[in-house]
Parts: sequence; structure tokens; C-alpha cells
Amino acid sequence: MDVARYTELFLTDSRDHLRRSNALLLDWERRPASTEPVAELFRSFHSLKSSAATMGYSGIAELAHAAENLLESIRRGDLAGSRGVVSLLLKAIDVLEAGVEKAVTGGGGESDATALAEALTRMAGTGRPSPAVASAPKPERATRPSSRHQTRTVRIDPARLDELMTQVGELVISRNRLEVLVAAQVGTELESVTGRIGSLVRGMHAGVLRARLAPLAELFERFPRVVRDLGVELGKSERLVLEGEGIELDRGMLEDLVDPIVHLLRNAVDHGIEPPEERRAAG
Repeated sequence: MDVARYTELFLTDSRDHLRRSNALLLDWERRPASTEPVAELFRSFHSLKSSAATMGYSGIAELAHAAENLLESIRRGDLAGSRGVVSLLLKAIDVLEAGVEKAVTGGGGESDATALAEALTRMAGTGRPSPAVASAPKPERATRPSSRHQTRTVRIDPARLDELMTQVGELVISRNRLEVLVAAQVGTELESVTGRIGSLVRGMHAGVLRARLAPLAELFERFPRVVRDLGVELGKSERLVLEGEGIELDRGMLEDLVDPIVHLLRNAVDHGIEPPEERRAAG
């Protein structure tokens, strides 16, 4: 197998699985009685394990498999979910994220994965994978919507969008210059063609601008984990409420907003919320 050919696909799919798993863990921590997040987490770690093993990234596959085993113990009822379990699985996601990035660039980084896999295995209470996990079936294929009008998502490198935007900008300038040159050719075929070109350029420019937009959900998805981890660290009870996730902004602007908002959130938890005992004392 030509590994290099599939590296980019593995990277993007792994990022999606880990991002989704992070959100599922936070949801499960808020709703510990729910079984749905556990089932989805199991499928995500199973998929990551399989793809990592196929690519030859044994450390990543081992850690994902250990997380899968832990979740299977919870699904069987052998282990109860707890904040400790969630914290360890979140740590696994952090190590997997770093391991995936290092693996695809040849940077190694599997020692941390091995050590954490052992911790997950100890928590699961078994030294070897159970037969049920070892032979776990692949997730069922999702039912295809009956509507013919399905929304499709295509991953595009932001750098390519920036390059395209630059070229479209040059095209707009050239179109404007062309319109000036043919201004005296009223009623001619040249004027008609120029008008058509102008319409196409405007449509292309608007399309590229839309392609650069991303929903605020992509920005917001990292904040619940920041707030949760800081709350655990400081021993505070906190809840982050997010609204407006569907609003779209330029991707570059979204990235510029991350650090300032994280700073505000950390200050809010650190200085704006008293410890639980102080809140109880104050009634």
C-alpha cells in the first residue's frame, strides 16, 4: 500500500473523530445516565483504531484500542462512568491528537500513547482485550436520507482559498479596466460580452467569499473543554452556554478570535466564579 497516498485522508478523518469524541465526552459528563454518547464514543475510537492500524501507527492504534476496551467495559456494566473516567479519556484524546500529528510527519511520539494505554487498561480492569471488543463489528452504515437534495461538505485547504481569493481579486480589477476600455462601444457585441464577463466575475467573487465562511460552531467547539478543564483544576462548578453557532464568519477572522475569547473565558472561571463552598456560605 502506498501509505503516503492515504496520509492526508487519515489525518483529516482522525481529526474529525477526535473533535467529535471530545464533544461527546463533555456531553456524557453532563448526562452520565445517557448511553448514547458512550455508544458513539466506542464507534469513534474503533474507527480510529482500525485506520491507525492500517496505516501502521501502532502506538495510536494501541491507545485507541485501550479506550475502546474501557468504553466496552462501561457498556457491559462492568465499570461505572465517572469524572475520573471522563478525565482519563479526555487525556487520551489529547495524546491521540498529538500522536496523529506527529505520526503523519514522521515525528514518532508513541511512548506517551503506550503509557496512557496501560492506564486505560488498568481502569478497565482487564489485562487483555475481551473477545467482545476484539471482534467488535464495524459501525453500521448510516441510513441514506431519502431526499435527493443532500448537503455535501468538501474539505479545502485554507491556503488554497486564500490563493483563489487573490486571483479573483486580480480578475475583478481586470474586469473593471475592461469595462472602462469598452465604455465607448455602446450597443456593440464587445459591450455585451464584457457585461457577461462582469456578471460571471461578480458571481465568482461572491462564491469565493462564501467558501471562506465557517460557522461559529467551529470556533465554539473548543471552548467547553477549556472551561471544563479549568473548572476541574480550580475546583469550581461551571456551565458554559453557547448560542449563535450557525452564524458564519470568515475563517481567518474566526482563528483570530480564538485566543481573546479563551482569555475571557479563563478570566470568567478564575475570577468571576467563587468556589462552591463560598457560594453555599453566601446562600
